[in-house]
Amino acid sequence: MAIKNWGTPAAAAISSSPVSGDRTVTAGSGGTIIGAQLVNARAEGIMGTDLLVTTTRGILNSGDAKTDTTCADVSACTLTTRAAEADDNDPATTEDPAGIVQVRLTGNGSTGTAQVTFRDLASNLSRTVAVVLHGTPASISAEVDQGTIGIGGSTFIVVTIVDADGNPTVGSFANVESGKPLTPAKVPPEVPAGSAAIIVDHSLAFDRNLPGTANDVPACNDQVNADPTPDADPDDGDPSEGNIGANPGTNIDGKCVIQVSAPGGGTPADATDDASRGGHTVTVKAAALGSASDEVTLTISVGGAPTSITSDAPVSVDPLSTTKITYTVLDDQGVRVGAVSATLDQIDGSGKVTAGESTAMTADGQRSFTYRAPSSAGTAVFLVTVPVGDSEVAHEIVVAIGAAADAAPAAISLDLRTGGRIYAVTAEGPSTMASALFGDAVTSAWKYNQDTGAWDVVYIPGRSGNFSIATGDILFVSSPIDQTVGG
Repeated sequence: MAIKNWGTPAAAAISSSPVSGDRTVTAGSGGTIIGAQLVNARAEGIMGTDLLVTTTRGILNSGDAKTDTTCADVSACTLTTRAAEADDNDPATTEDPAGIVQVRLTGNGSTGTAQVTFRDLASNLSRTVAVVLHGTPASISAEVDQGTIGIGGSTFIVVTIVDADGNPTVGSFANVESGKPLTPAKVPPEVPAGSAAIIVDHSLAFDRNLPGTANDVPACNDQVNADPTPDADPDDGDPSEGNIGANPGTNIDGKCVIQVSAPGGGTPADATDDASRGGHTVTVKAAALGSASDEVTLTISVGGAPTSITSDAPVSVDPLSTTKITYTVLDDQGVRVGAVSATLDQIDGSGKVTAGESTAMTADGQRSFTYRAPSSAGTAVFLVTVPVGDSEVAHEIVVAIGAAADAAPAAISLDLRTGGRIYAVTAEGPSTMASALFGDAVTSAWKYNQDTGAWDVVYIPGRSGNFSIATGDILFVSSPIDQTVGG
C-alpha cells in the first residue's frame, strides 16, 4: 500500500468561506462559517494536522458535520485538518480538498471586530481573518456626494447605519421618507398646478459606481438591482466588488446609497424643468428603526443653466508660492449648477498651473486648480469657460505676482443742492480741475483763497475761469438742481 508523503506545511490559506456578506455577523444570529486550509509547498492540502483556532470576540462552534466537534461555545479550540471529500453526486470529483477545517463564529451578544486566527503550532504558520460582529440597527446618518445638481442631473445620498455601539450593520435597508422644496418653486403658467411639489425623484435600484470601481456601494433596498455587475472573484473576500443582481442592503462598512435626480434636462427643454430648481429637503429613514429620531434630513439644491462664474483667487501671490484657486459656476438665481463641463486655461503670464488645467466636470458646481508662481514679479491671467448650448460662459481670473498695485484713490465728488452754497471739499482723491469736476452741470463756482481771505476767479462753464480743486478746499457753487458731480 502506497503511503502519501504530505510534506512540510508551507501555508495556511483562508478558504472561500467567509465570502463577501459573511464577513459580518449580527449578534445573536446563526453566525458565519470560516474555513482555512493547510497546504504544503506544492499547494497540496495536508490532512491530520491539529490547528489551534482562536477568536478575540464572540464564540466558536464546530463548523459542520465533517469537522471534529471539539468547538462548543468557546473562544479557542483545536481542529484537525480533514482528508479530501468526494462529491456525493460524482465520486470521481473532489468536493472539498484535503487540509480543510471549518469553524462557526457567532456574536453571542458581543459587538466589534473579531480576529479569528488559525495556527499550526508545529510550524507556527497562521492566518487571521477579521469578522465584524454587530448588533441591530440603532442610528442612521447620511451625506450627499454632491449637494447641488443640475436639471436632468443626479447625485447619491450615502447612508450609514450603525448599531448601538457604533459598529456598522450589514444588510440594513433605508428609503426616502419624504421630500419637499425649501421654498415655492418659480413655475411657469403652463406647468400644472401642484406639480412643483414633486421636485426630485429618488431610486433605490442603482449602486454607486465611482470611476474605476464598479458598484462600490450598494443601493439601499432589497429589490433587484438595475445595474448588476458580477463579482470578478467571489472567493477573494472583498465585499466592495460587484453585485449579482439583488441588493443586499448596507455593505461591510454599514453603507448604502439612494440616487436622487432632478427631472428635466431634455431637448427641447420642458416647461416643467424649472419646477425642480432651488433647494429641497430629503428625509431618509432606516427600515429597521422605529422612532422619528432615527431619520436624517439633507438639503439638495437644483441649479439651472450656467450664467456666471466666480472665484476665490487672491489679488496677488508671493513669488515661488503655490496657490489653490477654486471657481464656482452659478445659475441666474445664484445657485451652483452641479456637475458641468468646465475648461481652465492660463492665457497670459508666467508661472505654471500644476493641477486642474484642461477640461473636467465640476463637483457641486465647483472645481479647483493649483498655480505655481514664478520668481519674478508680473501678472498671470486664467480663463474659465463653461459651454451653454451653442455659446459659453467665460470668467477671467487675474493674479498679480508680488505686491499688488495700490488701488487708485477715488475721484473727488460733491453733493450739490439747488442754489448757491458753500462747500468744504472733504472727499479723499487726487487733485482735479474745476472744468473736469463741474463740466456744464453748474451755473458758477468760486474757490476761496485761504491765504488771502478772498474768493478767487469764478468758473462759469464755457465762459471763464478754471482752477484746481483738492481735498481741503472751500468752494461756493451755484447749482441749478440737486445733484452729485465728480466721483
